[in-house]
Amino acid sequence: MTRNHHFEIRSLFAVLLLGTLTNVSACKNPISKDKIESAIVESPEAPLQNPNRSTYLYTTSGFPTSAASNIIAKWTLDGDLIQKIYDYGTSTSLSPMDLVLKVLDGRQKLLSLTINGSVAQVNSMELNGGDSQIFIFNPAALTTGTRRLALSEDGGYLVVRTAGVEKFNSSGVRLGTAPRYAAGGTCVATALFDVTEAKPNATTTIVLAANAAASPNNKINLYQVTSGACIAGVIPTGPATSLVPVGMSYDTDSNQLYVLYYPFTGATTNAQIWRFDVGATTLTNGTLIFNDVGGDIAVANAAPSSLGSAIRFSRNPVDGTAIYVGTSYNSVVKLVESSGTWTKWKNQPLIFDDIFVRGISSLTIVTEE
Repeated sequence: MTRNHHFEIRSLFAVLLLGTLTNVSACKNPISKDKIESAIVESPEAPLQNPNRSTYLYTTSGFPTSAASNIIAKWTLDGDLIQKIYDYGTSTSLSPMDLVLKVLDGRQKLLSLTINGSVAQVNSMELNGGDSQIFIFNPAALTTGTRRLALSEDGGYLVVRTAGVEKFNSSGVRLGTAPRYAAGGTCVATALFDVTEAKPNATTTIVLAANAAASPNNKINLYQVTSGACIAGVIPTGPATSLVPVGMSYDTDSNQLYVLYYPFTGATTNAQIWRFDVGATTLTNGTLIFNDVGGDIAVANAAPSSLGSAIRFSRNPVDGTAIYVGTSYNSVVKLVESSGTWTKWKNQPLIFDDIFVRGISSLTIVTEE
């Protein structure tokens, strides 16, 4: 039965009830109008508003560029394709690396980080892919190895490339003439692969950058947000030394960092997801929350920095909490939590064997306004 049918039945019931009660209004104890209205309730089978309908998963397929389909696509959180948002492969030589949601001029927009060989740029577009325009273009800053984009607390943007993290202001203008967050102190920048900001306490904001290199350089760097100075290059306690951090997702509510680790070339260890508490100077309380013993996420016979990967922790009206993982097998795995244990949703990939996720490079959860 459709929602409209439920509404029509409830409306008919209301009319009949009101008419009946009008005829007995001369009774000694007539029913009040408030009680009549309170008796007309929503059918639990057809709520008037469904908050689940406006939250979606966006995927970008652009890495590695040699094998990617170069498509941005929109899906339900159950893995059903809604539409192809933008196809860079048919009209450009660009490959989409990352995608973030940003409010510009009072409207929700998608910012797509793309690369063409050694030059990258950021494009803005509507949620349906329309009105695509260049938003940031700076070949000196966005060069070979540009990989991911993140929003900054001050309204600006962070873009990570192999040798450092570039900072742009809210207008898309580069700050400085070199990466603000780079090698120095114990921080390394040989294969930087992901970046995010974190707020370990009310007065402190730091920048985190993952270096996807073999031990001893498989570090997560912590930087001072304003000066760019290295706080510490951290190898958190917990993950095996043969694991390499290829993706991060920060949860503001819990102040915890979810890190996707791939096994290094030739290693026998499978991919894993670890969760850490974020402090002002280090990462602590490492907890293994998912061990990919089934081998659904990554292979162990290739350099991790050459494989497709993505991770997104999400709190949303549909899932509550969930983790979405883009794999090196051209698929997306959804993890759900029950009593502290994370498992694969329906014990199978959420999306697989689909050209729209060939060469997965990022995952974004969008709740449309």
